[in-house]
Amino acid sequence: MTITAKVGATAFFTAVDIYNTTDTERPKDIIAIHPNPHPECPLGSIIHDVLESPYERIGDSIVQAMKKEMLIDLVQTVKETRPDWLEVVRPT
Repeated sequence: MTITAKVGATAFFTAVDIYNTTDTERPKDIIAIHPNPHPECPLGSIIHDVLESPYERIGDSIVQAMKKEMLIDLVQTVKETRPDWLEVVRPT
């Protein structure tokens, strides 16, 4: 996904818009599961199947929460927390 916008339109970007442009993993994959559990382990051999559905729901919840976080609000919080933020991040 490529985000292009006129100045001012960025106010409508959400955290999920930004996430989708910078990360290829689905939100459910943010939570790690051991990639190679021992096949003879009673729990390890089934853990991926057991956690697939709950992690899918958790990922959906993350996306819904991220849709509520607007870029303009995040920028405003930065400005309030660190009034000199622009001078700090601007290259010299």
